[in-house]
Amino acid sequence: MTKSHHCLSCGTEIQVANSGRPRRYCSAACRQAAYRARALVAAAADRTALAELAVRLRDNADRLWLISQGWSPPGDGTALDTLLTDTVAVAEEMFRLGDGMRDGTSPD
Repeated sequence: MTKSHHCLSCGTEIQVANSGRPRRYCSAACRQAAYRARALVAAAADRTALAELAVRLRDNADRLWLISQGWSPPGDGTALDTLLTDTVAVAEEMFRLGDGMRDGTSPD
């Protein structure tokens, strides 16, 4: 006796045999289309993360410019060290994400 379920890509009904691992896609073309869709979602997430990091880097650059003009941040004097540490961390993360996007691999 066989069961049926639907292709995860196109929704076509697939007959499933009693033994073995059930098929998730009706064809190699649907399997490839699903892979490409997942890759697009991952690339969009990487671009979003990169844009958020760019905003943080710009904010840090603005604060550093203000400090260079004589503004002193409120707090106990460790704000500059924290700002510099965060700026370096943001730049390194941007480089890591951008490098992964450039060579086509996932940075994770």
